Amino acid sequence: MEYSITQVAKMAGVSARTLRYYDEIDLLKPLYVNAAGYRFYGTEQLDLLQQILFYREQGLALQQIRKILYRPDFCLLEALEDHLLTLEQRQRETAALIDTVKKTIAAVKERDGAAAGSHVWCGSPAGLRRQRSRSQPEKISTDDTGAI
Repeated sequence: MEYSITQVAKMAGVSARTLRYYDEIDLLKPLYVNAAGYRFYGTEQLDLLQQILFYREQGLALQQIRKILYRPDFCLLEALEDHLLTLEQRQRETAALIDTVKKTIAAVKERDGAAAGSHVWCGSPAGLRRQRSRSQPEKISTDDTGAI
């Protein structure tokens, strides 16, 4: 199967300019360029583009990515398995953060008695301190380090 640069750009969520740049720096060459100068990509190029995008997501520079992808011992399947492990780890970390935020929301609602009509902390901490110091006693006490 062959895809035009426009089709690949749309599928991958990158611009055609990005694909032309990848060609320019020898990171991702098209399968072929027709007589009119249009670039076309095959499944191998799409696999390679997917790897490029995974490594970019991990914060690697394009030069580093090129070194990885064009090593003689590079294996697509091993790379995909490594990416999967990385993504699953991120998923676990994100789930833990979501759980922490949910627990904090519940604790704040319970502690501040949101249902009872008390003021729930909103705005910047500095603005909150200024507002409370003028109109009501400080409810949050901290030591010199700023810890609660």
